[in-house]
This record gives sequence, C-alpha cells and structure tokens, in this order.
Amino acid sequence: MLRIILDCDDVLYQTNEAALKRLNEKLGTAYTLGNITKWGKISPDLDYRMEYFQNPDFIQDLPVYDGASEFIACLMKFGDVILATSVSPRCATARLDAIRRDFPMVNPGNVLICNEKSHIAGDFMLDDGYHNVVCSAAKVPVLYEKPWNRDAGYKASVSSYQEFINLISGYRR
Repeated sequence: MLRIILDCDDVLYQTNEAALKRLNEKLGTAYTLGNITKWGKISPDLDYRMEYFQNPDFIQDLPVYDGASEFIACLMKFGDVILATSVSPRCATARLDAIRRDFPMVNPGNVLICNEKSHIAGDFMLDDGYHNVVCSAAKVPVLYEKPWNRDAGYKASVSSYQEFINLISGYRR
C-alpha cells in the first residue's frame, strides 16, 4: 500500500481562482491565474487576494476542481491518501469542515494541518508549492504545475490529475 500525500489549496480547491474572482469584483480588475507569476508578493493589488486566505468563510466556501473527488477515490485504490494543508489557525475548523463535506471518503485522521510539510513521509506527494516539494520527505515529491511554478524546472511535475495517476500506476515498490 502506498502513502500518497496531497496538498489542498490549488490542487484540490480552487483557492487562487476564488480569491481572484473576489478581488476582481472588488477592484473592477480582470486578473487571471496567469498574473500570479511567483509565490509570494507580486503587486499591491494581486497581493490583496492573500487576505482572503485568512478568512474562515472564504476557506469554507472554496469550490473544488472538477474531478477532485474522483481523483482521490482513484488514488485510494493504490493506498492511503493523506491531505496535508496549510491554513491559518483561525481557518483550521473551516478547512476540516470543508474536507469532510467535499471529500467524505477521506478518513478524518488522514487530514494534517501543518505549515511545515517537510516532515510528512510517504511514497508520493503532490503539491503546487515548489518550496514544499524540494524539501519533501516523500520518496517521490511531484510538483503540480501552476503559473507561479512553471519556470521552476523541477524534474517531477504534472499538469493534470491523470498524469499523476499515470505516474503512480507506473511505480513499482
């Protein structure tokens, strides 16, 4: 049985998309994911989206990506799925409630709220944060491609759920 670690924000949940939607409505702008070219500070307007990440109501109401539930269900055929998520302490309950609602097949004991993912050992890890995959304790850390990490040049990266499933399918213990 494999141990598969999945990030939540921007892997399972449309976090930046939802933040940009709110930001665009508030400012009358037309920002897209392509405008987020790096992790961290970019510009005063775009940086404002990160304030939403501290709001429990925002975290509770995030939409999931199409196919996310099916993705998790497929991965569960290979082994244990661990959801590792980094949210502020004031948003922890909202994130747990959202995961229970959106992914009821995931054992609540397999949900980890942590800022430092480098201590989570497993066979595979899928995360959009370059900083998380480069220091991962997983045997095969995989970068989930997004505009803010595409130029990272990381050796193991995927751009879809199916690519990740294919990678795991080809793995031999």
